[in-house]
This record gives sequence, structure tokens and C-alpha cells, in this order.
Amino acid sequence: MSNHWRFWSEGVVIAGLMLCWSGAAASPSGGASRAAAGAAANTALNKNIGKHKSPTSLDDSLGLVVRPADLPEESAFKAFQFVSPGIMSKKIELGEVFLQKYQLSRCRAPVYSALPSVYLVTNQVPKIEDAGEKAPVMNPNEVQVLAMLGQTLPRQKRAARTAKLGDEN
Repeated sequence: MSNHWRFWSEGVVIAGLMLCWSGAAASPSGGASRAAAGAAANTALNKNIGKHKSPTSLDDSLGLVVRPADLPEESAFKAFQFVSPGIMSKKIELGEVFLQKYQLSRCRAPVYSALPSVYLVTNQVPKIEDAGEKAPVMNPNEVQVLAMLGQTLPRQKRAARTAKLGDEN
């Protein structure tokens, strides 16, 4: 019987300590404010970790000002973006004109990312290579262009080599 009372008394003491501890952690002057202050300090110290530091990045941690697009630049980009997929020559023309005309545009990265697939459809291998090399420089997080280049260029070069060997025979 004494073991039974001892078990219950220890349980009550443990429950009381847990209740007191949770109350101290929830009090404004207790652990919650210290935890909030620690979290604020932690985010202040680590705000630049994992950020992309390219001048074309919109979340640039260096604080570089990206100039807003003016109306003709924005309309030229939208014209390129919304060209019908069936009119590849028009999309190529609009993309190349945009890249030549707006050298400092923040929209150059999406144009360089879209052009390699358009060049692939029209079978313009040198232009695929050129745009494919510039797309990761403009936006290193663009992996679709790299995947497309890795899959396409070896096949294109192999087909060209096979065609050259067939012509020699």
C-alpha cells in the first residue's frame, strides 16, 4: 500500500513541475521572449545564406537596383512570350530583336531560357548552343535548358556525324 501512495505522490510532483515549467516558458518575460529574440538574431545573421547573388536575380542580397521595364520593353517581351507555338520563326525573330534592342533588360533571362527549345524545333544547332550557353549565365537556377542541351546536343552531333559519313560513302 505504501508503494501505491509513493507512486501517486511522485506523479503529482512531476505533473506540478511540468505545469510550472510550461507556465514559465509561456510567460512574456520567460522563455518565449528569449526564444523570439534568439530567432530574430538568427534570421538577421543568416539572411544572406542560400540567396542567389547574380545581378539578374530579383532577390539579390547585394541590394542592386533592377531598373523597372519601360512600356516598349515590356510590350516587346509580352509579344515574344505570347507568340503562338505554331509560329516558331516569328518567336525567334521577336526573341533575337528583343535581345539586341534591350541589352540591360531584366527579361533577358526568360528569353534566353525559351530560345533553345525554339531553335531545337527549327533545327538550328549552332544557335541552340549559343543560347544554351548564355541561359545558365543569366539564370543559374534554370535547369531545364541544361537538361535539354544535355539530351539534344549529343544526338544532333551524332546525327551530323552519321550524315557526313553517309555522304562520304
